[in-house]
Amino acid sequence: MDREFVKSYFKTISRTLLKHMFDKAGAKIWNMVEIGIFLDYKPMARSVTKCLHSGSRENKELITVIAAVNADGAKTPPHMIPNGKTIRALNSFELNAAPNGTIWSVSDRGWTKQGIAKL
Repeated sequence: MDREFVKSYFKTISRTLLKHMFDKAGAKIWNMVEIGIFLDYKPMARSVTKCLHSGSRENKELITVIAAVNADGAKTPPHMIPNGKTIRALNSFELNAAPNGTIWSVSDRGWTKQGIAKL
């Protein structure tokens, strides 16, 4: 990433939003992330390290987490997608411990797929 390029990018966005006079533009600009997290997480660090590595034991099962936030700071509840063929796969999770509004789905590999996030 080049600092001047990033500045130019955001100046262009600002000019475009002002030119078209978008009302509450920050509420219309969203960023979404999808990440796979190992269910059997084990951090591995030495006593003095600048970089923290992580690994997993024998269990390679993932849960996919989807989250989004807008430029005004509003956020969507997380969408959790563990591995499973039916909704009964959720019985092994503590759903009450999840953040309020968390959406739960299952997929045969624990990955996102077309149509899974439709409400």
